Amino acid sequence: MGLVEGISTYFLRSTRKSYNRGNYRSSLIKSKIIFTLFKDRESLDIIARSYLRLERFSAASRVYKRANDLGLALLDHEV
Repeated sequence: MGLVEGISTYFLRSTRKSYNRGNYRSSLIKSKIIFTLFKDRESLDIIARSYLRLERFSAASRVYKRANDLGLALLDHEV
């Protein structure tokens, strides 16, 4: 595993912990930073799900549309 992948994995682990504990605002902020740096599917997925849990449905819709435009499939898309 390279240095970049290790850093990405470390930050994603922290973001997942925040999300699983119900700290959706924290997970949203962390995953936005990760997506800006690494452009990975998992951080975009956490962004969308955090928006859903925070009941910011129009923002979640924009994220799902962006993922669709990038050819990515995210969890909770039907919600």
